[in-house]
Amino acid sequence: MLPKEVILCNSALAALKGTQSVILVTEWEEFADLPWEKIAELMTERRFVFDGRNALDGRALMKTGFKYRGVGRSGPGWKR
Repeated sequence: MLPKEVILCNSALAALKGTQSVILVTEWEEFADLPWEKIAELMTERRFVFDGRNALDGRALMKTGFKYRGVGRSGPGWKR
């Protein structure tokens, strides 16, 4: 049984509406291939993505307006 504070959503888009940050800790394609431009519209201004699996194209996310940090990546000069 989940605590009452846990909110279940039918989709990643529904879960991200109104949030400031995304923490991705899976390589599942359904999450890696999300429509990030649409997600940026759903999120609040901070738009931070922490990529715990380096499954995303961080440079593309930054071009879309996200702040991005991938595990072991030191900044905008890293290689994908």
